[in-house]
Amino acid sequence: MVTAYLRHATRPGRRPTWHGEYIHSRRRHGFWFEPDPGGIGIAALADRVHAYPPLAERTGLSTPLFQAPDPQREDELRWHLDRRNLRQLTIATSNPEQDHPADPVWQPTGAETTGWP
Repeated sequence: MVTAYLRHATRPGRRPTWHGEYIHSRRRHGFWFEPDPGGIGIAALADRVHAYPPLAERTGLSTPLFQAPDPQREDELRWHLDRRNLRQLTIATSNPEQDHPADPVWQPTGAETTGWP
């Protein structure tokens, strides 16, 4: 079961960050949700990951989930995220073509490198 996403501002004047939690076997697993807004380059989207280490320090939540609009953009995003070297985070990606977001469709970065570019 996935609870509703809650809006959480990182800082006044900055874009909001979405927080959610997954409940499995009565245990709560919090995460940050970063949907691909479109209209920005894939490298700029991947650079958003740098906002999460300070949030992880303050909140204890160190799992950002990036959702791309399609498999090709997800592959490109994973390629860029793999090169950001943020080992203190658990970063995963998905896209709507994979299935329902509550299903096991989130792929951790660093698990395998795609052939992109």
